[in-house]
Amino acid sequence: FPFLFAAVGASVALLTQEKQRSSRRLILAYLFVGILINIWQGHSYRYHFVVWLPALALCAGSLHSSETPRLVRGLGLITCGLAAAGLIATTVPWTADAVQNLIVEHKTILQIYSESNLSEPVTLAKFIRDHTRPDEPIVVFSDVPSVYVLADRPMGTRFPYYRWADEGRNSRINEAYSESALGDLLLSQPRYFILTKDGYPWPEARFIDTWKRVDGVHHYIETQYHYALDIGNFIVFERNYTR
Repeated sequence: FPFLFAAVGASVALLTQEKQRSSRRLILAYLFVGILINIWQGHSYRYHFVVWLPALALCAGSLHSSETPRLVRGLGLITCGLAAAGLIATTVPWTADAVQNLIVEHKTILQIYSESNLSEPVTLAKFIRDHTRPDEPIVVFSDVPSVYVLADRPMGTRFPYYRWADEGRNSRINEAYSESALGDLLLSQPRYFILTKDGYPWPEARFIDTWKRVDGVHHYIETQYHYALDIGNFIVFERNYTR
C-alpha cells in the first residue's frame, strides 16, 4: 500500500504540471495494482477496498478538462463524488471513535480493547505478561497478531500466522514453510505456543487443523510442550522444561 500511495502522490504532482496523460497512466496503474492486491488477498473487507477510492477520485478528476466531452466530465464528477463519499463514510466513524476514546476520554489501548469484541486477547495478554519475562517470545498460531502488541512480547517466528501457506495446498510450499517455522521455534524456544479454537477469530477459522498439517511444527509442540489452560477461545501450551 505505501507504494500505491506514492503513485498517487506522483500523479497529483503531474496533474499540477498539466501533464494529464502521464498522470492518468499512473493513477490507472495505482488502481490496477490495488485491485490486484485485493484479488490476491481474496478478501472483501471494507477497509481493503478503501485503497481504491483515492485512485477513483483522482482518475475522475483528471478527466475534468476543457478538451474532455461534457458527458465524460459529468460522469467523472459523479465518480469523484461517490469515491469521496465512500472514503468519508468509511473513515469518519473510525476517526471519531478514536478521538472520543483516546483524546476526549483519555482511555488506554487496553481499556479500548477490553470494551470491544477483542476482550479475550486482552485477558490472554495479561496472563502472558504475568507469566513471562519482557524478552521471552511467544507464538500465536492464528490470525490474532494483536496479542503480541497487547502482551508486549516478541514473536517466536517470522510470520504471525500460517494460514496462507496451508490454503495454497502446495506441498513444496508447505514443506519449506514447515521447515522454516520449525527452525524459528528451535531458535527462539517460545515460552507459550497458542492456538485458537474452531470458529475464532471468524466463523470459518480452523487453525487447529492447519497446525496438524504443518508436520514439523505439530510434532515439535506435541513433544516439547504441554497443555496449560484455556483462556476464552485461546488454547495455551507451555514449554515443558519451564515446569
